[in-house]
Formats: sequence, C-alpha cells, structure tokens
Amino acid sequence: MKSEMKQSVFLCGFMGVGKSTVGKLLSEKLQVPFYDTDDMITESNGATVAELFALGEENFRGFESEEIQKIQFLPPGIVALGGGALKDPVNLLAIEKAGVLIYLGAAPETIHGRLEQSNTRPLLAGYTGEARLIKIARLLEEREIVYKSADVVIMTDGKSPEAVCVEIIQSIQKGKS
Repeated sequence: MKSEMKQSVFLCGFMGVGKSTVGKLLSEKLQVPFYDTDDMITESNGATVAELFALGEENFRGFESEEIQKIQFLPPGIVALGGGALKDPVNLLAIEKAGVLIYLGAAPETIHGRLEQSNTRPLLAGYTGEARLIKIARLLEEREIVYKSADVVIMTDGKSPEAVCVEIIQSIQKGKS
C-alpha cells in the first residue's frame, strides 16, 4: 500500500511507549520514510544520546530542536520524536506545520515494565524498582499535558505494535474524509 502522504506523521509520547517500534512498522506498511529524531541527533553529532545528554539536558534539547526543524524539508514520513521533544514550544509549532501529531500513551506501570531491563535512558539512570516507577510517573505527569495536545491519542497498554499501527492508519484515513 504505497501512501501518498502530503504531511508527516509525528509520534510523541514517553520513553517505552513504542514510538520507534510502531514508527518503523508504520513506515513499512505505508511505504514512506521513517525518521527517528534520536538517531538523527546521534548521526549529526557523532555521539550517543547518553553522551550528548551528559553535556546537559538543555544542550541535548538544542540538538533535538535542530533535527526537528530539518524534518520539514524532508519527504513526508513517519517521525518518532524523543520523549521530551515537546518540552520546547518551538518544536511543537514546527511539528504542527509539518504534519499530524499522534500521542502514544501508556500507564506508568506499563512503561516501567517495558523499560525494566533498559539502562540506556539518561533520565532514569540510577533509579531501580519502586523508585524508577515513581520517577516515570512524575516525568509522565509533567509531560502529559503537552502530549495530550496531540491531534490523536492512542493508548498502547496491552496492544501489539501491529494493533497500534491499525489505529494510527484508521485515524489518518478518518482525518482525510
């Protein structure tokens, strides 16, 4: 199913909700490019997200904004945003101009379970067990106000990436009618 997308589809949400997994699958189904802003940042700066985050979150967010600004000049596709990308209102404005924003959400307990074995998340470094769950819940609560400003909200708890893709495709098609 080759898609004739005129605008990009941006996937936002907290770490561990499936933005990259769903984004890659969705790009394959729609036969459009897939962009991951974390990968773009890494490629542009020659360092991992963790290494760049070590320079300070503010510096990392600056790199992130640069990559989001570039997306409007790329062919329309599926874009997986970093979990904190919407903290900067300038990013939100660029995204609104370039496409549709879809929030992939999940309960803190779901996210905690998905990230239990991950040690690559700078904002969760040093947190384990219940302390990690509390940290996830607090960060999620801070960000959810912006996440929920998305054009479409899809909860991913208990759903396969394929099921989430179906919901996204249905929401895109509904938006065209």
